[in-house]
Amino acid sequence: MKNTYLPIFIFLFFISSRSFAQTIKNDPKLEFKNGRMSVLLDDGNIKFTPGGRFTMDAAYLKEDITPLGSGSRVKEARINMALKVKKFSYFFEIDFERSEIRMKDLTARYNFTDHNFIKVGHYTEPFSPNYLTTTKKVSFIGRPNMASAFAPSRALGISFRHYQKRFWFEGGIFGENVNQKYNGDDGYALTGRLVGIPVEMPGSHLHFGFSASYRLANNRGLDDDGSSYYNRKINYTAGLQNYIDQQIFLASYVGPSGSDSYGQNDLEDLRNGGAKNQLKFDFEIMDIYKNFNWQVEFITTRVNRVMNKAKILEFERDGGLYPETWEDIKWKYGEPRSLNFYGYNIKASWLIFGGQYKYSKYSSTLSQITNRALEFSLRYSYTNLNDTEGDFINGKFYTKEGKNLSMTGGETGAFSAALNYIINANLRIVGDYTFQMIDNYSAPDEDIHIIQARVQAMF
Repeated sequence: MKNTYLPIFIFLFFISSRSFAQTIKNDPKLEFKNGRMSVLLDDGNIKFTPGGRFTMDAAYLKEDITPLGSGSRVKEARINMALKVKKFSYFFEIDFERSEIRMKDLTARYNFTDHNFIKVGHYTEPFSPNYLTTTKKVSFIGRPNMASAFAPSRALGISFRHYQKRFWFEGGIFGENVNQKYNGDDGYALTGRLVGIPVEMPGSHLHFGFSASYRLANNRGLDDDGSSYYNRKINYTAGLQNYIDQQIFLASYVGPSGSDSYGQNDLEDLRNGGAKNQLKFDFEIMDIYKNFNWQVEFITTRVNRVMNKAKILEFERDGGLYPETWEDIKWKYGEPRSLNFYGYNIKASWLIFGGQYKYSKYSSTLSQITNRALEFSLRYSYTNLNDTEGDFINGKFYTKEGKNLSMTGGETGAFSAALNYIINANLRIVGDYTFQMIDNYSAPDEDIHIIQARVQAMF
């Protein structure tokens, strides 16, 4: 799938804005809401809202073994524009992080009513509230590793959203991200999130959510026979819960060897097999009671694999051996069994002063705190990228049947505490401490302390 959404977006923007510009009857009006300014035309039928945010982080990291770097950086430097023309809405956001221009969101939307719409463009798939919540609303500086490892990120797609008092749903089909560069058929995903809201009253709110995503694995180029069937990959990675030192500590690369690949051309790639598809589920609970809220989230994922057994047999025969069937050598290579990984996150927050928490019906997450407030939060996050069977011998796993294609991506648990001082809708300061534990088969256990600070300005 090539990046065709940009010209489509520009075309729709041009046609709709030209059509409605001729109907403007009144002078422009300014609207100030939640720290943002909008320009209203035609009695509010046309609304233009520029915006952006700048986020600066600093962190001190104390390690046991692995050398880590403390320091500071600009985490975000974003500019965005939103335009609403009657039933059409457009949004565009770019980031200048690390002096590079990166496209974030690029969407065109048609609003059937105030509570349902269809959207097309490049944006985050509806899965995992921890990943859907923007940095303007998160209580901590680093996202939980569980969300970073498993939640799908931005991709090209089209989706439909509908929400009402007791119900919220969004689902759609998505391709790969805009940076896909390999020949062959792209991977694609069917992703959706459903939320039920059984309790909603002044000062109290409870919701239960469920997300699911099926993805055909992303291709990594064509095989020698011109197919990408055996040459697909799904990567799960996680680092420390900060944005200063972003080393990868956990990694499960399901597919050809290495963090990337360009074709299964040797036995090393073939013996690892390829990723076929994955199925992910997310379960969430969130409760608000006046100035207190807690959230629980659990994600599990299953990855199915394939192996080019015919080509492995060919390599074996070219090497002078003459196995008749796969059964003669499967003890040496193992079967491409499915892999299962999981993670969970538990969080509680208390508004020491600043009123009560509010719920966003639009996104089915917590609303941004826009008044002066002080918030204290605690969190524990756990991520497991291991799926093993048998005994670990000389860097491989073996059962009585022979080699087992286990995965040892590692596991991590992290305790975090954060103090979030919201000055107003445009400025906040965050202090964050995290104690993170890393456990890998290939490296010694390690405990890491992270002390962080953040200043974020929004407009």
